[in-house]
Amino acid sequence: MRRARVAFSGAIHCAVPDGEGRLRLEDGRRVTEAEVVWLPPLEAGTILALGLNYADHAKELAFNAQEEPLVFLKGPGSLLGHRGCTRRPAQVKFMHYECELAVVIGRPAKNVSCAADVPDPAGLGLRTFVNGELRQQGNSRDLVHDIPHLIEYLSSFMTLAPNDVILTGTPEGVSNVQPGDEVACEIDGLGRLVNTLTADADFGR
Repeated sequence: MRRARVAFSGAIHCAVPDGEGRLRLEDGRRVTEAEVVWLPPLEAGTILALGLNYADHAKELAFNAQEEPLVFLKGPGSLLGHRGCTRRPAQVKFMHYECELAVVIGRPAKNVSCAADVPDPAGLGLRTFVNGELRQQGNSRDLVHDIPHLIEYLSSFMTLAPNDVILTGTPEGVSNVQPGDEVACEIDGLGRLVNTLTADADFGR
């Protein structure tokens, strides 16, 4: 069952859809989506992001596909919940969205083999809409380094801990976005995440 973390009435709750267009909190109360503040779905540990992990995206940016995974780190402050506002700094000339399939580690993992019990969610469609217009489309089957390989690679030199997150990269189709743009990312079977680009002035900067 899909679950979310939300803030409501001064507390953080686990919430699930009630099948009638509302959310059911763990204490039984039902609220609308607009009544809550959506939080990231988990308190993330280390966030490992993959660059250029779709060949078409690498080509789009005039890079060659990577023989070895290109990994960099993100801080937990980079996460934002559904219906949140994403700051677009005034000095930035180009800022784009990235629809990515995220892998959440469930238990400690060290030296995991591709032959181990690591399911590969291949064949998931990814789409990004900007103000309702389809701008980006791809499929997880086109990953340069698939999920079992990424877990094997990363766990070969570090211990992956519960709630660590692997961001598997984005397909081609990135374009510049501006304050006021609504960006919606969808992944088959997982759901839809909507955020709005917001100018510095709206953050008091």
